[in-house]
Amino acid sequence: MRNFHHRRAFTLIELMTVVVIVGVLAVLGVVGYRRVITSAKVTEATNMVQAIRVAQEDFHSETGRYADIGVDPKCPIAPNTPPVPHKSGWNPACIGSAGQPWSLLAVHVDGPVMYSYGTSAGIAGEAVGGKGNVGSVNGTAPVWPATTKKDWFIVQARGDMDGNGINSGVIGASFTNDVYIDQEGE
Repeated sequence: MRNFHHRRAFTLIELMTVVVIVGVLAVLGVVGYRRVITSAKVTEATNMVQAIRVAQEDFHSETGRYADIGVDPKCPIAPNTPPVPHKSGWNPACIGSAGQPWSLLAVHVDGPVMYSYGTSAGIAGEAVGGKGNVGSVNGTAPVWPATTKKDWFIVQARGDMDGNGINSGVIGASFTNDVYIDQEGE
């Protein structure tokens, strides 16, 4: 009589368990990847807001005033255009909503940007809210002083990163060193 050896194989339960584990790991990987991408986009806006803040301070030290390019983030993409979740080249000749070109400020940009940018400025004693929706992304804004004893500026980045019509934004101002992030990941 022959002696048959039983070959050991994977059972259906073992195979299904492996497929479930691989599926869970894939979902976790995609979620982590999206978080990293969103963080990178917000980092671009935060770095640009800081670069514009430095350029504003340089402009103020040279001219005695801050540059009022315009409160509505218009450059490089106009705010009334359809949402475009892709990068656009920075154009220093772009005219802001206040009629001033970005070339007034020495903003150094490494490459294309995902957000549109704006900066508004005023003089000491001028109402901060008198420039329109200053520092607001989705109708919400940090609480700014009503008037200031010094000249002031606000820098704003706005963009629709996922094309759903909800803007995310980064806001900085001369009143504080803090950076305000609104609707991160939108």
